[in-house]
Amino acid sequence: MYILHLSILAVYLVSGLICIGVKVPSALKKEHFLMLPFYKIALGLYGLLKIYAPGLMKKTALKKNLMMLNPGADAEKLYKNYRVKRLALALVLLFLGNLLALVICLSSMSKDPFRSENTILRNSYGGGTKNVAIDILSDGEPVITGESISIGERQYSSEETGAMMDEICSKLEKEILGKNKSLEYVCYDLNLITSLSGYPVSIEWELSDYSVITGSGHLRPEGIGEGGIPLSLTANLSYYTFQAGHSFNAVIYPPPVDDEENLTQQIRDSITQSDHAGASSEYITLPTSVNGHSITYRAHKTSDSLLLLALSALVGAALFKLGENDLEREIKKRDAQMMLDYPQIVSKLVLLLGAGMTIKGAFTKIAQDYESSLTKGKERFAYEEMLLCVREMDSGVSEADAYLRFSTRCRLQKFVKLGALLSQNLKRGASGLLDSLSEEERDAFEERKSTARRLGEEAGTKLLAPMGIMLIIVIVIVVIPAFLTFR
Repeated sequence: MYILHLSILAVYLVSGLICIGVKVPSALKKEHFLMLPFYKIALGLYGLLKIYAPGLMKKTALKKNLMMLNPGADAEKLYKNYRVKRLALALVLLFLGNLLALVICLSSMSKDPFRSENTILRNSYGGGTKNVAIDILSDGEPVITGESISIGERQYSSEETGAMMDEICSKLEKEILGKNKSLEYVCYDLNLITSLSGYPVSIEWELSDYSVITGSGHLRPEGIGEGGIPLSLTANLSYYTFQAGHSFNAVIYPPPVDDEENLTQQIRDSITQSDHAGASSEYITLPTSVNGHSITYRAHKTSDSLLLLALSALVGAALFKLGENDLEREIKKRDAQMMLDYPQIVSKLVLLLGAGMTIKGAFTKIAQDYESSLTKGKERFAYEEMLLCVREMDSGVSEADAYLRFSTRCRLQKFVKLGALLSQNLKRGASGLLDSLSEEERDAFEERKSTARRLGEEAGTKLLAPMGIMLIIVIVIVVIPAFLTFR
């Protein structure tokens, strides 16, 4: 089977070499560069189909649909690119599928258990049982398919088993020592292993005295005297039906205790004795001397203040950072509010200028009307800037400079344009100002309507999540009782 897969790969290779000089259209070159070889092969295949199977290439309905989606494009080029792209995609899928099939085929061949017609390799010593699925043929005809047979691992012969047991026994004494230097003086836990690396043998231990050591090799200090306790350890080795045993003699001593640990225990014991001795007294007198060491005491203090300081610093830094973010959000809200008020301001200017008022008079009138109707907590940033501009003019700043400073503070493009219009018309005269402001008013109101639509769409989008949650809740409320009723 792998020959077929290799043949298909060879066809791809030969086709790629033949079509290496084919020019790929620029529209297709924009695709991923790994697709270019397949585009070249697809273009060659498209040319062959156009010559030898022209009926397959005449799809008038498809061309019309492509032209509707791409009006003004070249119908032939559009259709060719579409066909080539689809062919290349089919070639890629075939190539990847064949490649994966080849990998699977080679993998199955590598897992073939047969080394000859009727010979199967066993697992090595300790490798476990091998399960193999085979087909059984009689006179060339299959009689059993997919038969699963179990093949045991390779086993040592009797002579090999005996030699292996001797090797294990010679190595066991070193393996079980752990931190101890010899079995004649055991004061640390023993390493009573149940298997030895490289040998397919299981090991079980029998101990002569379980009061001084556990079955896994951990010492029991409470049962060990200072003079040491002799112990016999027997390792029972088993390999299939073969059994063998080997004994070791050891002497168990109490685990060593370092001076510091010993002093600590003595201090604890002295405090306990003092507590018991003065149990009827109102106070307990702690020992001041233990085993020649002078003992003093002090209250244990925790460093909660440092923790509180660190937490305070972290909270302060977080609030500082969050304050910057809040400021940025407020500035955005200010800009949005000013843009909402802009059409109304321009409309009022057009109305007052059309009534015959001067620019300064109209600007001042709008600011004063806002100030007279102002209530606390309902300030509008644009009108506040206008009030500041009027106060600057009253304090001696020239009218043109005041308008420019007003637009600079507002820093929004619309207000900058308004300030420039007012300032320039002071120099050139009021002719044409009313027309410019009227046009600006129309543009501002159109922009405000589009902003209102956008905000409405955003609000609707935000409502989708809670509406979806409500829908899920309703479905759960309706469906669960129905299922419970069926049950």
